[in-house]
Amino acid sequence: MLSAQEIGEKLRRTREEMGLSPEQVQAETKIRLRYLQALESGDESVIPGEVYYKGFLRFYANHLGLDGHALVEEYKQWKDAQRSEQERTAAAAQAGGRRNAPTARARGRIGLYALVGLVVIALAVGGWAFWGFGRQHSVSGSAMQPPATGAPGESGGSGAVSGGASPGGQPATPVVEVVKEDLGPAGLRYRATGSTIKVEVEALRLCWVSVRADGTVIFENDLLPGAKAVWEAKQRLVVVYGNVGGVKFSVNGVPQEIAGREGEVRTITYEPK
Repeated sequence: MLSAQEIGEKLRRTREEMGLSPEQVQAETKIRLRYLQALESGDESVIPGEVYYKGFLRFYANHLGLDGHALVEEYKQWKDAQRSEQERTAAAAQAGGRRNAPTARARGRIGLYALVGLVVIALAVGGWAFWGFGRQHSVSGSAMQPPATGAPGESGGSGAVSGGASPGGQPATPVVEVVKEDLGPAGLRYRATGSTIKVEVEALRLCWVSVRADGTVIFENDLLPGAKAVWEAKQRLVVVYGNVGGVKFSVNGVPQEIAGREGEVRTITYEPK
């Protein structure tokens, strides 16, 4: 079992043996320099969230030719051991405070008896008042009527949305077809009908992204949960997702399934066809 610091030292040594600088790794992996430095130093406080940390660790280790999955397992075992130790410490502290428990329970019983007495008195007074009120007023009930339903021809309810057609019988809007291709370690590619490509993204969880449109970086930052973004390109849009399982997106207006697991780093290419 390796600690975060020991794993980070292994990453740093491997990078140096390969003759790579942190800046070179940042350019190749699209992982922010400060996150790379945090991984190498084992500083978990810099990277926002354990899922994010494991995703970057796996991606960085694989990039260096190490077994990213094995290192993530080492990290998980170390974190589990830390949590177990914290739970034992908390349990010991709680057990130490039980010496005064009998006195506290006795005080609790006295308070409970007093509360029950007050409730009984309140119920008695309330029942008497209700009985007196009932003698003066007779209460007649009425059957509850079901809500009126719409008459035939009125709009209402829910259903599937279908595209309309022009008077000549042609579709009012062109049908957009999206084809998904698995490129293996290189990631995924989506090709969509249209002269350009447009991707609309909504972050479900924190996700760092790097976006390149037609060869130019147009965005590189964190997307906070609930954040939305729209990116367009004429020929090719390449997006590196630091947490691909934490985002959903549509391609040229067509919603797609979430493209990976939470914490997984993945490069996705979008192109018109």
